[in-house]
Amino acid sequence: QQQQAQPQNQNDNFLPVLYPALDTSALDAQNDNDNDNTEATVSQQEQRPIVSLNRFERKKNLELLLQAVQWLESQKVPHIPPIIIAGGYDPQNIENVQYRGELQHFCDTQLSPSLQRRIQFQQSISDAQRTSLLRNAL
Repeated sequence: QQQQAQPQNQNDNFLPVLYPALDTSALDAQNDNDNDNTEATVSQQEQRPIVSLNRFERKKNLELLLQAVQWLESQKVPHIPPIIIAGGYDPQNIENVQYRGELQHFCDTQLSPSLQRRIQFQQSISDAQRTSLLRNAL
């Protein structure tokens, strides 16, 4: 496929995929089952998390999600769902370590205690964890 998309690669080298896309076949099967059980209670929906799947990099601007949740609270939204920020994290990558710390600092200093309890960080999750998060996401 890549050779068709880039037939005249300047190096004539095959470029490996470093971050393969999510295999959605498991999600598709789950969605078929969900369509059979469409009756979800309000309390079940309120507990479904907002999920952000990204690497812990500044260019991902994850503060924007935290600021959006902060805004929801300021608007007196009655049921703010849990927030799960998950993704690739390499403890040897300085940016990953620094940015994860910056996000935690933002939560600790800018968000109310009630919001802080609703935010969860998950680092270097497995494919199974990622699929589970996506299945249960709002």
